[in-house]
Amino acid sequence: MLMLKNTAYMLSATMFELFAHSQDFQKVKNEFIIIILDKNRVSSYLKVKNLFYFNIYIQEILHLHLNILSCMSYIFFEVNIMYHNKRCNTTYMISSDTFTSMSMYIIHINFDIFKNFYKYYSQR
Repeated sequence: MLMLKNTAYMLSATMFELFAHSQDFQKVKNEFIIIILDKNRVSSYLKVKNLFYFNIYIQEILHLHLNILSCMSYIFFEVNIMYHNKRCNTTYMISSDTFTSMSMYIIHINFDIFKNFYKYYSQR
């Protein structure tokens, strides 16, 4: 049931952001119109997968609304890992037999990676 709610939320967020940014809506719409009106081509997932504006739009929506889909990534190491935290100037060792996980949301709200992570910016 939770997965259905997550999917419904993401679809709602996708539509909201698309309608809230008319310039991107028009670009995405134009890409789909070209596919629909091309009588010489059969519709396929490959065509949708290769739509430039549609795909950067979807990536931006996932970036902005990732918290709802932030499934934990489980990481297993074959060797011990040394981690140095530059902010605290502290070093940690993660043993190879340690079960570790991380939410991708942490990366998406990291100011060092995304300067303005809550702002919609389709050309990120």
